[in-house]
Amino acid sequence: MQTTDGRTASRRVIAAIGLTLALTLATACGSGAPSSAASASAAASASGAAAASAASSAQPKSYKLSMLLVTAGFYSLPVWLMENQGFASQNGLTLTSAQFQSGSGAASVIFAGGTGDVSGGGMDLPVVLHQKYHMDVTVIGDMFQTNSFALVSKAGSKYKTLQDLKGQVIGITGAGAWSNYLVDYQIKQAGLDPKDFKVTPLGGIPNQMAALESDKAAAVITQAPQQQENASKTQVIADWVDATKYPAPALVFTARSSQVQKDPGAYAAFVKAYAAAVSKMEKDRTWAAQMATQSGLAGSVTPAALQIELDQYLGPQDKPCTGIWSCTGAFNEAMYNEGKKLLTGSGFFPETDFPTFTQLTQYAPKT
Repeated sequence: MQTTDGRTASRRVIAAIGLTLALTLATACGSGAPSSAASASAAASASGAAAASAASSAQPKSYKLSMLLVTAGFYSLPVWLMENQGFASQNGLTLTSAQFQSGSGAASVIFAGGTGDVSGGGMDLPVVLHQKYHMDVTVIGDMFQTNSFALVSKAGSKYKTLQDLKGQVIGITGAGAWSNYLVDYQIKQAGLDPKDFKVTPLGGIPNQMAALESDKAAAVITQAPQQQENASKTQVIADWVDATKYPAPALVFTARSSQVQKDPGAYAAFVKAYAAAVSKMEKDRTWAAQMATQSGLAGSVTPAALQIELDQYLGPQDKPCTGIWSCTGAFNEAMYNEGKKLLTGSGFFPETDFPTFTQLTQYAPKT
């Protein structure tokens, strides 16, 4: 695990990065009067002014939001579409995003420092912000309705079950990341003790695969597209990507409650834009594949492997909206309960002062 000095240095770097985002917004309007010598003309002018005023008031309000994301990857394709393919602007929203190569533990430090309007991360993010930083935050929506990770070892190795991995290094993305809580929770669910395993932060999925290939780890977590790219080199120990077996709010959208209360329309527009982007991909898989390639988020997979990835994230075409991505962006109480069960069951989060569903959603915008 990381040392205290390592975490302190990491947080200083993150704090420096966190000074880079800012937002502004402004509007204005005016009027006039008629003369008795041209009453008909004046009336027409007044009528025209009223019509112009009505038209002006009918125009959708414009918003600006910035978003923090953890580690760019295929998973973030909906956000890329929102920002680059008009889904945000169609809802009156100008969206900018910044991505950081770390887990939700880093995101909480950055967001608590005042950077970003919306932060993406596992449900642990709003819980940490509530428990550790005493922030009043709102979960405005849900992006993942299940986990995106599988645990793999080298193809042909003796490590085929969690039991086989006792005493061995298991790679996770970072201390305090969703993968950290997920692995510890699954170890406990198997009747084992996390202390008997060397659960080690290794960084992003490319780093995970490099550690596996160089025998620095007996098993690592992976996700699309790397899981498909390396399928011939690995064997699956556990696959937690299944919304029916492992429902989990593995990535939610979190905002400051004061800002949501101040401008609920902006956050409603955000969730609507997300849902529209996923809906478009769901209805047109060919277009979705083109966008995944154009964004650079698909990796170097074959067209066939790319379709497998899309099925994993969207659900099979005969079972739409059963994949990793939530189609609606809605964060409901059933999903909250699954998240609480995993987080408290991992041993990292005490039941005491765990925020209730109402605390996390009472200001959530209605879409």
